[in-house]
Amino acid sequence: RPKDVLYIDTEAILPDENLNNWVVDTIKESLSTGRLAQLGKKVAIIEKENVGGVCLNVGCIPSKALLHSSELFEEVSHAAEHGVKVSKVELDLKTMMGRKDKVVMDLTKGIEGLFKKNKVDYLRGTASIPAAGKVEVTAADGKKETHDAANILIATGAKSRPMPGFPFN
Repeated sequence: RPKDVLYIDTEAILPDENLNNWVVDTIKESLSTGRLAQLGKKVAIIEKENVGGVCLNVGCIPSKALLHSSELFEEVSHAAEHGVKVSKVELDLKTMMGRKDKVVMDLTKGIEGLFKKNKVDYLRGTASIPAAGKVEVTAADGKKETHDAANILIATGAKSRPMPGFPFN
């Protein structure tokens, strides 16, 4: 039977059966696919790399985790103004980065758990739409498979843009 919804971002992998719904990328879309599955729809999500896409893995979420840690550092640095004496405030970048990685890992595992619980098929690779109601998924090894889908949601996700003078590291 074809999938009810196929959610496509810009990334994907292959299932052995047809899906009614296909979904690809981002946290909001990841959560909406789970809801579709709860409503009885057969759903698949296609991602090129990790569940949650750019936002969860290298964009919004890690940035917000680091920003929160930085804000705490700044606030504690000015605690004496409020009568709170702190001997020496130090920034431990290794610990800060470790916390950021843990936040990302915990959220990723949570989404994967929701997929499993709600029987959402998670596919890795890239996707294209060769015809109405058809989604072709190409795995990293080059293997291609075409799937039928009653509905196709496309989430284009996000791509990092470099800022002049601040190259990616």
